[in-house]
Amino acid sequence: MSLMLTTKRGTSKKLIEKINFNWAGDTYKEYQATNTATIILQKRNRTVVTSARGTSMKYLENTSIPEQSKTRSVYITTNRGTKRRLIKIN
Repeated sequence: MSLMLTTKRGTSKKLIEKINFNWAGDTYKEYQATNTATIILQKRNRTVVTSARGTSMKYLENTSIPEQSKTRSVYITTNRGTKRRLIKIN
């Protein structure tokens, strides 16, 4: 027997093939422990950053990290943003 679950605010559906009807006692605790362990192991492989109230997701493994060079000088604004000063950083 299979079951169709609705997830993510009703926008996606998931088909579950194996259903266990015993949802009480020690058997449920064992099922919950194995299920959470597999979910945690799956999530360790991928790191996801969510934005826009959790509606958009980006995987950190897919994004490229730009090369960072040492900053030697920086502009700082003064006088309510009307003047700029160049400050050198060693």
